[in-house]
This record gives sequence, structure tokens and C-alpha cells, in this order.
Amino acid sequence: MEYIALDAHRNYSFASIESADGRRRREARVEHEPGSIHRFLEQFEHGSPVAVETVGNWYWIVQEIEQAGMVPKLVHARRAKMMLASVNKTDRLDARGMNRLQRCGTLPEVWIPSAELRDQRELFRARMVFTQQRTRLKNRIHATLASTRCGLSSRATRSTGKAAGSCWGAWGGFRRTPATRQSACWNSWTRYRRRSRRWRHGCGRSLRGTLRLTTW
Repeated sequence: MEYIALDAHRNYSFASIESADGRRRREARVEHEPGSIHRFLEQFEHGSPVAVETVGNWYWIVQEIEQAGMVPKLVHARRAKMMLASVNKTDRLDARGMNRLQRCGTLPEVWIPSAELRDQRELFRARMVFTQQRTRLKNRIHATLASTRCGLSSRATRSTGKAAGSCWGAWGGFRRTPATRQSACWNSWTRYRRRSRRWRHGCGRSLRGTLRLTTW
């Protein structure tokens, strides 16, 4: 069995491969391209553990590790850093440190959800982002209406959906051009929100295990 560690970054990963007795067999930089990690890992013993930290792009890295026949080990980055207590921090030292923790059996691992559950998590994360953007846009509309002396109207305060268009048309006032542009932005967003809602409802019929959507 071999121990493999990937110090992953946005555009590349630094790989360190060691034997069971701690001898380093190979170290290389792997550029992030479709299938690059898969091709790199295929030349080593199948079933070997591959440690990778919890970085922002670990989803597709873990997927390629699994496709190569390896066993992915998702590492808690903060705990691993505390356990290594290394003053100098480089890609080479980080990868070697994760291999050292693997050999000692003290690697701080994080649970890796299945590919289907990872896709479901991304779906709900996207919904959270869209909801936040919708709220920000609504607040912007209310602020613009208030600046044109129309914010006291109860209808303007509830200016969402179809009511928003009529409010913009009636209360553009002396800021007709900015109000018209923001009205068009809101209408475009409303149409996109309706399409995305239909898409989410279609995907939601096949979702299972939504109670396990806790994220790190």
C-alpha cells in the first residue's frame, strides 16, 4: 500500500507519494485539467488512501480520486495544521505532513458524502444564494422608491412581483431613468426566479435524505 497526499490549490495540486515505511517515491505538481488527477493516480497501487484538504474545489478532486480506484481521505485543514505544528508552510511540507499523519493513523478526517448527496447540497446552496440576492434587490427597490418620496405608500413597501412594475411606472418621478433601469432589472430577476423555482421543484421530487444536508 502507498500513501498519497494532495496539497490542492485552485489551479494545481502538489502530490507526494510515500511507501508504507515512509520512503518517498515521487513528488510532482499536477495541473488542474479535466482528468489530470485521474491519470496521475492511475500509475500507483489501486486502493491506496489519498489525503486531500477541505479546500473549495475538493468536490471534483474527490470524484477523480474515486474514478482512479483510490480511497479519498478528506482532511480537516485546521486540525491538521495544529497537529503538524509546522513553522514553515510550503506545498511540499504540507503534503509530506499529511502522509506522516496517515502513517501514524492520526489523520483528522471529515465525512465525505456520496456524489448524489453532494449534488443535492449544491442545489440548496444555490437556492440560499439566490434568496439572499433577491432580498438585497428588494431592499434596493424600497430605498429607491423612498428616495423619490414614494416610500410612504403601503403598496410601494410591498413592491414585489407584478405590483412592483406598476409602482415603478407610477412613481418614477424626477429619477425616471434610474427608476426605469432598476425596474427592468427587477422584472428580469422575477422571470429568472420563476424559471429557477420550476427547475428546483422538478429536481426536488427526486431528492432524498435532505435532513443530512449539514455542511462544513
